[in-house]
Amino acid sequence: MIFGAAVAVFACFAGGMELQLARLGYQPTVSIGKDHWVAERIRANELGSRALVIIGASRIQLGLDLGVLRANTGLEPVQLAIDASLPYPVLAGLAQDPAFKGTVIVDYYPQTTEYEGGPGADFHKSFEAEAAKTYAFPTGSTVEKYLTRLLHENLRVYSDGANPWLSLRYRIMEARPQNQYLITMADRSRKADYRKVKMPEFYHNRVARTLGIQIDAGGGNIESLLRQKINEQMPLANSGVWQRKVSEMRKQVEAIRARGGRVLFIGMPSSGMVREIEERRYPKAQYWDYFEQNIGAPALHSNYTPILQDFVCPDGSHLDMRNRAAFTENLVRILKANRFL
Repeated sequence: MIFGAAVAVFACFAGGMELQLARLGYQPTVSIGKDHWVAERIRANELGSRALVIIGASRIQLGLDLGVLRANTGLEPVQLAIDASLPYPVLAGLAQDPAFKGTVIVDYYPQTTEYEGGPGADFHKSFEAEAAKTYAFPTGSTVEKYLTRLLHENLRVYSDGANPWLSLRYRIMEARPQNQYLITMADRSRKADYRKVKMPEFYHNRVARTLGIQIDAGGGNIESLLRQKINEQMPLANSGVWQRKVSEMRKQVEAIRARGGRVLFIGMPSSGMVREIEERRYPKAQYWDYFEQNIGAPALHSNYTPILQDFVCPDGSHLDMRNRAAFTENLVRILKANRFL
């Protein structure tokens, strides 16, 4: 009796917290750590040829609508992109894994080709360690991870890495309205609502990050300062490391194809000053065209494709949530028209 009453009181209290957080505008958002990524990577193998794996960084994580992909391709999307990471360790792992037989969409940019490692390499090592284990039955650890993830994916008290105490103290008791511009969903894709950020300061900060400088976004003459720095940008030297990386990726493409899989390379859109910086540093003729001609797989850049190039990134680098579905529909349309999918 006492236990049942305690459970009922707890359930009412938890439900009340969820209702209040919902009134304040909070949404459940997933913490996409290593364990979640490993689980999705295992699922990619289990799906066989039905897997449509997405690798890269935040642009493709925010820019593709997995529901639209699922409905328009007949494949099952698996979001393996990692914020602030590189696709190369993950692509290499997929190429080396004889159990993977699906399709891969790679979020590719010339400016990242010469870098190695990053979170992707660490995540893939964890996948290899987990894949090597055999379980006759679920262990206590795996059940705990699953239940924890289920709670965090569906309850507002855990949104943005919070916990019930922090949500009660700093959100409910202070009646603090939410300012979540970025939501992470259970499938590891993300949605950004740029109406909830302060513009143009947010955009100017993104431009400054792309330039590698620090600014006071609230100060005066920011546009002229950024414009001056952009005008100083020159094409970067095309080193031999870059060509070697393209050659390595071509071999990885061939390995996946040999098992019946497919690989597509997509350049996600950029806008405004961010796009101008990228095009000044990495001219199309010198970088993208070389890549397209030498990678041995379909390669399509949004900025140079008519039905994709007019999508605007509010921060210069990422699509708003209201454009995800339309962008994905147009992308699938052109991939199918060219028989890439």
